[in-house]
Amino acid sequence: TAASARAVAAGANATARAASAMAAKAERKAEGTARSASAIAAEAESTAASARAAAAGANATARVANATAAKAEGTARAASAIAAEAESTAASARAAAAGANATARAASAMAAKAERTAASARGPATSANATTRATNAAATAAGAIRRQARGLRHVNRTATHAAAGAFVAAEAEAEAEGLLPALRRAVWRPVAEVNHTALAKK
Repeated sequence: TAASARAVAAGANATARAASAMAAKAERKAEGTARSASAIAAEAESTAASARAAAAGANATARVANATAAKAEGTARAASAIAAEAESTAASARAAAAGANATARAASAMAAKAERTAASARGPATSANATTRATNAAATAAGAIRRQARGLRHVNRTATHAAAGAFVAAEAEAEAEGLLPALRRAVWRPVAEVNHTALAKK
């Protein structure tokens, strides 16, 4: 019985040792599992922190992108306004240029008309000057001949012929100067009348 008891006790001890070994193994395994779980949790926490940092960076980038887009939109609106103002200025410049061209054409037309008028006036003015000179010369000759004719009241027919010769000489001089027609119109008839009157009085 004692031997059996010892055998049973030995078996129980062996079982206890085996159980202790299994318990130690299970404890080690549980400890390793716990460490792995802690490592996994730490890694997950690190990953979450990285994700949060990435999200914050993405948010900051998005805010910068939004600000840049708003600035670009404002710049585009300003450029559109400048382009519209430039187009308006160009239209005003074109209108001013058209007005200046029209004014220049009108001025050219007026200048041409004035030139034609001046050219037309030069011809009559030249003729008028020539007529005036001829009339003055004829009047001068007529005065001289009238003075000679008045002296014929107290002379004889020979003196009358001498006066006629002087008149012929005056006509020749007038003809040389191209003034004979005007001299005849302005002087010949009045002088003839004076001579006739002088001869009649004589």
